Amino acid sequence: MVKRPVQQATIDFCMEQGITYDPGVGMLAHDTGTPLTSWESGGAVWVNHHLDWYPAHVLAWAFANGLPPEGHTVRQIDGDIWNHRLANLECVPDAVASSRSARSATGYRNVSIINGMFRAKVKKAGRYHIRDFNQLQDAVAYVNEIKGVRKQFAGKAVVEGVTRVDTVRCGKPYTYWRACRMYHGHPRRNTFSTKEKAEAWRPTTKKSEPLTAEDIAILDQLFRRQSQQSSPT
Repeated sequence: MVKRPVQQATIDFCMEQGITYDPGVGMLAHDTGTPLTSWESGGAVWVNHHLDWYPAHVLAWAFANGLPPEGHTVRQIDGDIWNHRLANLECVPDAVASSRSARSATGYRNVSIINGMFRAKVKKAGRYHIRDFNQLQDAVAYVNEIKGVRKQFAGKAVVEGVTRVDTVRCGKPYTYWRACRMYHGHPRRNTFSTKEKAEAWRPTTKKSEPLTAEDIAILDQLFRRQSQQSSPT
């Protein structure tokens, strides 16, 4: 999958291939009426055309009103990333768009609006838990049930030093906090978005397990085989 930005050449090529956009329904389709293949990724819906993927809401806006001006972003007014009706799309400056994303439209983390439903999406133990609800409170309760309540560390402070770092990201000033501590004779460092998180950091290491006799035999056989292959015949 290759994600591409929407450019004027993209619009011209889509029109040459018979791609149409219905502003009332919000559907991008082929000339035969078949909708373009869509896929949800990164908090947006992408449509496929000639092995490339384009953001559906930007492509829909460009079909109706042309490309958004530089420094502006197209977004859904109701926060539903699958609602591409022209009446639900707006073009706003990047500073305004960054203050509200599809995820923050509900005001709760891990809860977004999808097709008029409140979708709860939580990752735990390497597995995603996804469910749709009619009520926002039910989705929030499901997220809290899956994530659980994390117990705060009540012991002594384990971070020896916290340093503030001011830098620039994407042309904008950015501040983060670097924590440092000697742990088992080795320096450990990590960065955090706030000072409170940096001071509460508790670095840990995994305990090393000794090799068994079976592991040693396998390693010896492997290294012996590699040495035989590398030796001249």
